Amino acid sequence: MNRGENGYTLIEMMVIVSILSMLTTILIVYNRTGERQIIVFKEQAKIINTILRAKSLAISTYAEGDTPCAYGIHFGKDLTGEWEYRIFKDLDSSGSNDNCGTADNKYDPDSEHAVEENFFAEKLDKALEFSELEFTNEFIDIVFIPPEPIVKITPPPAENEVTLTIKTPDGKVSKTIKVNSFGQITAE
Repeated sequence: MNRGENGYTLIEMMVIVSILSMLTTILIVYNRTGERQIIVFKEQAKIINTILRAKSLAISTYAEGDTPCAYGIHFGKDLTGEWEYRIFKDLDSSGSNDNCGTADNKYDPDSEHAVEENFFAEKLDKALEFSELEFTNEFIDIVFIPPEPIVKITPPPAENEVTLTIKTPDGKVSKTIKVNSFGQITAE
């Protein structure tokens, strides 16, 4: 009788099953990492788009009769403690656009409201967080003052740019967005 030609031996089957198990495990782990990277890239693009939108509002509204003091974007935590970012119209100390010299160039939820015609308040994806190391007092406001627009960052950064870092809670995947005092936005 010729014994080895009709099928696989038990050892061959065990080797195949163990190799397939290893490949499946690697695929599952890699898939999770890829999913996190996609979430971070997507959120980075949304944040950059929102900053550009605030900048565009500041430039385009200068031609209108009722020019706001500024448009800005606020990064911070909402009342529930979740990270968010929102476009806002910066008003003077009386809550109007009459005396922009008294505008504080930062978001004040009591006197300033989100832009009605372009309401935008976005929560950061729950799988991500802003790196709190870059936040003084846990907020950053970037304001664009028409017509140039002049850029004001509150609180003032140590250098001429602010760094926003979004990351997964474990810190394995992160992306950085930098906005300098000239309004240039870079993504890393």
